[in-house]
Amino acid sequence: MAIVSRWRPRIEPGMFVILLLWFGIGVNPGSAAGAVPLPDIALNHGRVIDPETGLDAIRHLGITDGEITQVSETPLEAVRIIDVSGHIVAPGFIDTHTHGAVTPHGGKLSLRNGVTTAMDLEAGAMNIARWYDERDGKWQLNYGTTVSQEFARAVVLDGFDPVSLRDMRDLFATRAASQGQGKSRWSTGIATADELNSILGLLDEGLREGAIGIGSLLGYAAAGITSREMYETQRVAANYGRLTAVHQRYFENAPPKENSIAAAEVMNNAFVLDAPLLYVHFNIDNWPLVQELMVGARARGMNVWGEVYPYTSGSTNVGANFLDPDKWKATVGAIETTVYDPQLGRFITEDELVGFRTEEPGRTIIGFIRPEAWVVPWLRLPGVVVAGDGMLPTDADGQLLAWEDAYELGAYHPRTSGTQAKALRLAREHRIPWPHIIRILSYNSAKYLGDAGIEAMRRRGRLQVGMVADITVFDPATVTDRSSFDLGRNGIPPDGIPLVVVNGVVVVDKARVLEGVFPGQPIRFAPESDGRFQPLALDGDWVLEAKHPH
Repeated sequence: MAIVSRWRPRIEPGMFVILLLWFGIGVNPGSAAGAVPLPDIALNHGRVIDPETGLDAIRHLGITDGEITQVSETPLEAVRIIDVSGHIVAPGFIDTHTHGAVTPHGGKLSLRNGVTTAMDLEAGAMNIARWYDERDGKWQLNYGTTVSQEFARAVVLDGFDPVSLRDMRDLFATRAASQGQGKSRWSTGIATADELNSILGLLDEGLREGAIGIGSLLGYAAAGITSREMYETQRVAANYGRLTAVHQRYFENAPPKENSIAAAEVMNNAFVLDAPLLYVHFNIDNWPLVQELMVGARARGMNVWGEVYPYTSGSTNVGANFLDPDKWKATVGAIETTVYDPQLGRFITEDELVGFRTEEPGRTIIGFIRPEAWVVPWLRLPGVVVAGDGMLPTDADGQLLAWEDAYELGAYHPRTSGTQAKALRLAREHRIPWPHIIRILSYNSAKYLGDAGIEAMRRRGRLQVGMVADITVFDPATVTDRSSFDLGRNGIPPDGIPLVVVNGVVVVDKARVLEGVFPGQPIRFAPESDGRFQPLALDGDWVLEAKHPH
């Protein structure tokens, strides 16, 4: 069923008095002056689902000045009235792990999936104040970032200029440049005590400038990041009461390198430090035990949670350590059936993999590593969040797409353009209750991040009076993802999400992202005048005259 919209002229109380006098009708000016102005927008006749209160009923929402001002049992008048009959009205979806949305085209794809807040908490960024300033008043959806552990290591261990590093836009290129120079200490180098202090100091500076926390791509530097460095990294974030978002340390996932052991490492740090922890895309081998650990931790008061996404394949740069052909074959299987190149639109051979790793180590690749039977059970898990891990929106030549570029030009993992819609489709097909799927798409992230001290998230992920009007409207009967692994279809946006409201402003109307509309707000902490990091003493017993800090 189509959404119908109509406009009414706004008549302020004073104008109302003038009109009455014009037509010769007597009026008491005082009574008219007390009239309540019409809401900016009314969403009438929708099935409103609020995960926090349990509301699931036909209701009518009034929106004024970016807030939900009415949740009514009767239809509302407004400046703009939108009839959303036959649709579900949900809190705007929150994606805590999307690399692609650091670009306008990637943000556009997120909006088409109903995402109103898109953050990259895993890879993070450098130059945090500059990163937020770059988007101020110019972004279509809410935005946020952590400060990057990998970039801090690249600066200290491989000599990169910190001013040159932004976010995911520079990550693969930095890895490729480091490898080309024969360095890659960011990945395999163990920091000395002095180097560790420098790394931690850079992370502290990002937190001082307002970063949400620290993003750790631990799995890409598992041979270089010691357990001491990981503990001290989480402690830097804990000094501010902020989260660390961690990519699992191990890829092999057979004893002694099980996913659950990697999770236990950072969860133990979080427990000792009394700090929040986001364990990113834990939907790999041994995930049931990791889920059990997180549920048990939350039951004991810890703010610990994990992400899933509804795909059996991951994506990264072809030069990653675990894509060494011998390692990959031993862990995953035949390269010709598991390693896919989105720029070519096909699986590649072992010889091609070797060539790309040498000549183009920053090239994006897709690896099929999980069984399909796991996907729906992931979406049924309590307490998780859905996060897309969307990749940079690039074309078949590896060039970033601009906002206005055609979706068909995209050559990347289809999760970039289909995660949330696919989760909704699977919920319909497998009868996962709508309140549950909306909770893991929106409310859970808002709750965990709010509990981690982010005030902006305490008023999102909910449809209640006084909450921020970040709202997604979708058709439960038709919503579906349309992207696939076929070249030319990687970036096709979904169907069935016709309306998205960000901070009270319609940004997606009739399934079209409106050009030049920038209501996005920063999700961050207030900058502080002084950092909190105290350099580690180098003469303490914990050094023990070892080659590296223990």
